[in-house]
Amino acid sequence: QGATYDFGNALTSGGGSQVTIGVYNAGNTIFQNLAVTVDGPNAGDFAASQPQDSYIAYGATYFTIVFTPHAAGPRTARVRFTSTGGGINAVEFEVTGTGVLSPLIDFVTMHDMKTVVKRRKETQDGPVKV
Repeated sequence: QGATYDFGNALTSGGGSQVTIGVYNAGNTIFQNLAVTVDGPNAGDFAASQPQDSYIAYGATYFTIVFTPHAAGPRTARVRFTSTGGGINAVEFEVTGTGVLSPLIDFVTMHDMKTVVKRRKETQDGPVKV
C-alpha cells in the first residue's frame, strides 16, 4: 500500500514500456479469484494483464503493466490487485510516467538544400551561382 512505480519517459508515438509484477504468497492460506484493475485520471495510458494463475497457495503469480502514453506530460493511474481468501482483499499502488512527443524530422530534397545554401551565401557574401 502506498507504493509507486515510475515508468519514466515514453514516446507518445508508440512503443511504450512495461514491467512484470510478481505477487508472492508465503503463507498457508489460499489467495483466489485474483484480478488486476487500473483506474485513475490517466488509466487509458496503462494496461494490465491478468495474473497467470487464478489462485496462489504458497507460491507466486505474475502480471504485466504496460505504459503507452496518449498525450505528453505527466501521466498517473492506480493499479489494484484483488483476491478473496488469505485475509487480503486488495493491494493498491500508483503508476506514473511521462509522455514525450516524438522528435520531428524534416526531410528536404537536394533542390531545397541548394536553395537554402544559395540564400545563406547571398546574405553573407552577396549573390552567388549554385
